[in-house]
Amino acid sequence: DRLTHDPKSYQTVEQLYVRPSWEEEDGDFTPRRVFSVGRHDTMPSQVVRVVGTTWPDPREQKNEFLAWDVHEAESALDEFVMTPEINRQLRKFRPTGNQSPLSKLEEICEDNSDKVTSIYGRPDLHMAISLIYHSIASYPLFGGIESRGWLDALIIGDTRTGKSEAVQRMADHYHAGYLVNCEAASFAGIVGGLQQMGGSREWAITWGAIPMNDRRLVVLDEASGLTHEQIQQMSDVRTRGFVRLEKITQDQARARTRLLWLSNPRDASMDQYTYGVQAIAP
Repeated sequence: DRLTHDPKSYQTVEQLYVRPSWEEEDGDFTPRRVFSVGRHDTMPSQVVRVVGTTWPDPREQKNEFLAWDVHEAESALDEFVMTPEINRQLRKFRPTGNQSPLSKLEEICEDNSDKVTSIYGRPDLHMAISLIYHSIASYPLFGGIESRGWLDALIIGDTRTGKSEAVQRMADHYHAGYLVNCEAASFAGIVGGLQQMGGSREWAITWGAIPMNDRRLVVLDEASGLTHEQIQQMSDVRTRGFVRLEKITQDQARARTRLLWLSNPRDASMDQYTYGVQAIAP
């Protein structure tokens, strides 16, 4: 009076938690579970193509996604190839004649101020944004490779001085840069944390905005919303380009992410400081 079954073979599967790439502008970033029978070496925070179908779980009758083909996919960064034509178009950003690189940068930032941000009288602000955006991932040094080339910077100032507006308009202009409001985001949403999936007892690590934007740029707006302890926990991200979580389960992911911190002073205004750097708490 009941169904019996006799398995003829067994096969290991890889259980993945996935969500659309950050390159998908209108993607649903809710983590979903995928069972893969094709491979068992998928790295964290990796862009992949998944081929499969939904199938009801025989125990709970919930739809599960079963994949038979999971392979690494190239992101927009990987697909980019420098061509002679692109090289020719980029020459307009090179210094001309006896012009210094700093003078050329000032010229570019003046143009951005006039035509992109409409924030005037802040050349140092525009230069800082440009330097962070265009910092390189790594560079040769003394016969070796310095793997930590990307930059991060803190722009601190009073409210209504044009920090967020300038960065937002530059991000729209470049079509690059992911903005996070630190007052409304949790530490897990920024770096990563544990999440219980599908109401089950299984816990999985879900990565936050920084590791998910590896080799890209993240703007941490209202950074004063983070505590001193949370900022200290991000030391590995800033120095080594890795996020490592050691909770119930352990994992690590690459986070070679350019960080642009925007913040108001934690107490009062900037007027009380002789130098702006004094607003940064020791």
